[in-house]
Amino acid sequence: MIRLQLYRDEGVTWYVLVYPAAAKAKVYRLADREYRKVGDFHDEQHDFALSRCRIAFDFARLWQDRRASSF
Repeated sequence: MIRLQLYRDEGVTWYVLVYPAAAKAKVYRLADREYRKVGDFHDEQHDFALSRCRIAFDFARLWQDRRASSF
């Protein structure tokens, strides 16, 4: 967990763990100097608010190539 502590200390707002075999991502957001889980995502979209912009990220796109190659 050294990496997580480093990101927290540096003020990295978002932390995303990606599990390709499970086609799942866990999203955490830094709040009050602690990472709080936002949710588990598979084929949902999530809006990441940054200091000067907002990014709408479609998690289903992460797994597109994987799904196509399994057929």
